[in-house]
Amino acid sequence: MKFLILSLIFSSFIFVGFGQQTLKGKVIDESTGKELSAVSVYINNSSIGTTTSVTGDFVLSNFSVNKFDLIFSSIGYETYSINIVPENFLQTLVIKLKQKSAEMDAVLVQSYEKDGWEKWGKTFVDNLIGIGPNASSCEIVNNKVVKFVFDKKNQILTAYAAEPLIIKNKYLGYALSYDLQTFSVNFKSKMSFFSGYPFFTSLDRGERKLRKWKAQRKYAYEGSVLHFLRSIYRNALEQEGFEIRVLKRYANFEKQRVKKIYKSMMVIEEGNLTMKASDSMNYYQKILKESDSLDYVYPNIIRADSVAYVYDSTTAGLSFYDFLQVTHAKKKNVPVKHSTFQTSLSFQQPVSTISFIGEKNILIYSNGSYYDPTNLLTEGYWGWSEKLCNLLPIDYKVE
Repeated sequence: MKFLILSLIFSSFIFVGFGQQTLKGKVIDESTGKELSAVSVYINNSSIGTTTSVTGDFVLSNFSVNKFDLIFSSIGYETYSINIVPENFLQTLVIKLKQKSAEMDAVLVQSYEKDGWEKWGKTFVDNLIGIGPNASSCEIVNNKVVKFVFDKKNQILTAYAAEPLIIKNKYLGYALSYDLQTFSVNFKSKMSFFSGYPFFTSLDRGERKLRKWKAQRKYAYEGSVLHFLRSIYRNALEQEGFEIRVLKRYANFEKQRVKKIYKSMMVIEEGNLTMKASDSMNYYQKILKESDSLDYVYPNIIRADSVAYVYDSTTAGLSFYDFLQVTHAKKKNVPVKHSTFQTSLSFQQPVSTISFIGEKNILIYSNGSYYDPTNLLTEGYWGWSEKLCNLLPIDYKVE
């Protein structure tokens, strides 16, 4: 059974070549009107941010983006997100933060798993941070803030964090503040899901270390979703080494047939549930191990303009039916893990599958961010590689 991973970064802002922008505002308590200091203010999924002064004021300057999600985060308050458009640069924003409900926190505390990190920490790290060599270089500094709730009946694990996670990524050279919004692992459907607001700052380890980090960032970027979407935007898939093919997915009717036969072979003898003997038992067991669906990939590489289109002067669209198989031909011998429940990695060319959950399209901006981020489902290589250990800020530029 395949293990699908839907990882959302909630990034949506557009680089359109404008000059340096400045944004001003003030942050206050919604109920008291009190000015709030030390509130983190940052462009989502970027390295561009600041904090409010003792009077609650903030100034965000020297950035060349015209539309973006601005995040406001402070301990004890609900995280606030606002979509910034050009009109906002002409005004002073007044942001009102709402205090977190003490009653809701009390309800959650009562249902938390005791010794949750000892029990579920590895599952959390594997699904949020990732697996493999890169992930082993990441450390959640404040993992004690993570609390777990496990629904035994539905086999669903949910995680919460009362404050942003502080993650040191020593492989890419970033300190990542990750404001976790949702995290769940469904052990029945074998699907995991997480979303949050990341903010990047660079670790400081000297020029030699910085050169190594730059090389490793470039390697992480190559063949990533960010790289793919930027290539789609520029209609440069072939030049950047990507190949896309149409993939059709069909129901595994033979497995459905065998399931019925297998079920009919179960009998009760002397009060015990047993299986009737059959010469075809080995075949049945082999088929039952197959996926519930079968994939057929058309051999021809398709052109980018067959699935991408111009939406407006700053936006491209991506639209297709069924599925797309995406291969990055320039990147080879990468570790590939097809399931969170597997223990070993194989090394091969990265092959991923993408599909839409709802509407059959997304809008792509020149920096590689896209909307709606909840609409794109990744499987295969991207299904497990697109985790925080390989995450780059949306303002990352290839040197």
